[in-house]
Amino acid sequence: MKKNQRDKMNQSTVKQIAERGYSLAKEAYYGKKDKRKLVVVNKTCISLAVQMRHKNQDYYKTFGHYPDLSWNEFDKQASDFIADVLNDRINSVSNITLRQHYLDIVLPMSVAEHKDTKGFQQRLETLLDAYGDYKLSAVEKHHILKLLNELTEGRETSTLARYLAAYSKFFSIAVDNSLLERNPCKGIKRPRENPSRTRLIAQEEVTALIEGVFKYKNQTMALSVLLCLFSGQRQGNIRSIELSWFNNDYTQLRFPTSKSGKPLTVYLSPIAIEIVKLAIKYSDGTYLFPSHIPNQHIGKPTRCITYLRKFITDKTGITEHWYAHDLRKRFATSQMQACGDLNIVREMLGHADLKTTLIYTLTNNERLVQANTDTAEALLGCSSLTSFINNLEE
Repeated sequence: MKKNQRDKMNQSTVKQIAERGYSLAKEAYYGKKDKRKLVVVNKTCISLAVQMRHKNQDYYKTFGHYPDLSWNEFDKQASDFIADVLNDRINSVSNITLRQHYLDIVLPMSVAEHKDTKGFQQRLETLLDAYGDYKLSAVEKHHILKLLNELTEGRETSTLARYLAAYSKFFSIAVDNSLLERNPCKGIKRPRENPSRTRLIAQEEVTALIEGVFKYKNQTMALSVLLCLFSGQRQGNIRSIELSWFNNDYTQLRFPTSKSGKPLTVYLSPIAIEIVKLAIKYSDGTYLFPSHIPNQHIGKPTRCITYLRKFITDKTGITEHWYAHDLRKRFATSQMQACGDLNIVREMLGHADLKTTLIYTLTNNERLVQANTDTAEALLGCSSLTSFINNLEE
């Protein structure tokens, strides 16, 4: 963190700093008279904090964020905190609470790095509601287990697993920042997820979906769903596409980060390219699928999916429920049937393990019957079972 000295710090100077906007690289400002009181400029917020060292121990505490907290209010609270440290009324940096850690470090990190930051924040709300005023060092394994047990009712095990992952990430950030020695989530077994869904969207449903896409009133939303189907990519990836991620002829799409945390290059078919070109006319110059809110991409196409479900049911009579993620499975299954190479499907989906890809490549009954027929004929060695029976009778 880069530190910048100012002659003095007051409400006016803090306002000047805020008017410059947020900084990509974390930096702090302090006054010449007291270097312990900081105005910390992050990617998404401006924090008012104290950083000091006393008796070989480091202390750091965030009191709030500008403009919600004025400099004068912060100055008084910070002075009281410094006095408590100097008079040994505060023992160590471990006095930081879960809520302070969330506001100062976790939230800015999530907003800057997570595609689904709203979902991450929502899951952490349960942790903060229960233990927000606890010190980081006071939360132990049994606290997390108790909270997960309270969340069990009305939630699937897969959802509980996501809550646990969010909690673990929260505490691992504290460990990485030397605010905590050990993650209290360590050793807690991930809740067993329900068996993978075997729902495979039928070809007649796919045909109806494509027709429904071009009848939906919001083409930005609808085309994002269609590109999910024809690229096999996750809905979150598709929604966040920036035009700069394409190569010159749109045959390649490079996601800077994926679910695994690594970049992912996707090779687009001519049909997928055609969908991209249809979407470009709705683009804002930055995002392929822009939101009505400036400088943001679209959110989840929930209403669009609901419309398409009803449209498909009305068209085909098929009432079995499907999710947006089932489009990814339909793509994977169709690609496996077309090329017969599981590794190609794995690379297209961005999976690290073939075992994961196998979950996505579902087999319909017709394919099973044909596979069994081909196997039986191979076992007979180009003969018929009848010929064996006739030979036996002779």
